Amino acid sequence: MIAECNQQLLKLYQIDLQRPIASELYEILSVGEQDFAQTIRNESLKKQHLTVRVGVRQILADYLQQPSDKINLAKTTHGKPYLVDYPEIHFNISHSAETLLIAISQIGAVGIDIEQAKPHRHDFSALVEKCFASEEIKYWNAVAETEKKAEFYRFWTRKEAFVKAVGRGIALGLEQCVIAVETSPRFTRLPKIYGKPCDWQLFDLPLTGDFYGALVIENRKIPSGFVLPKITFFDIK
Repeated sequence: MIAECNQQLLKLYQIDLQRPIASELYEILSVGEQDFAQTIRNESLKKQHLTVRVGVRQILADYLQQPSDKINLAKTTHGKPYLVDYPEIHFNISHSAETLLIAISQIGAVGIDIEQAKPHRHDFSALVEKCFASEEIKYWNAVAETEKKAEFYRFWTRKEAFVKAVGRGIALGLEQCVIAVETSPRFTRLPKIYGKPCDWQLFDLPLTGDFYGALVIENRKIPSGFVLPKITFFDIK
């Protein structure tokens, strides 16, 4: 029963953006989405953007059992997309390299982030000093050099997932979203406007290879015994 409840309350999807899609599918996009795509000069980036938009619409359509071109999307003041006709259903997307993740929630606000570790980047000190809180900086400086990259991406994706959940993005200040060190992932401090740390549940995503990811969701409707559902792989058709 718990597993069935999880599937109803939260769904996670993954799309491989490397797989080509038929250009006819662009027709399911709104005029605004198509017009924006035409402003992207790099053809590779334009195709990826269109694939992301088509994928998001198809997944939402599948979830809502509605035609893809009938999904009415809008954005908040700070740019977070939402479903105009289903205010009780929240979703968020993130993509890195050729992987797209989408989370759909009936629990409450949700944020998701995925990052592919950059193979040739090893110095994260400047970003840590800028975006981590003092206790996080102290912890990161103390970990072994071989673990520094992985720990950076774990903390970064957790912070990103939160600022995306509340719809503010990194302009909120990642250093204000403070994560407990050396424990299972949880928040210890957050901007007061968004409630107490215990009002939000933080999960690390079980991704493979050099990908790191996290999901943040409001705690108010999470049932006892809730576990993170498995990621569903979705093919754009």
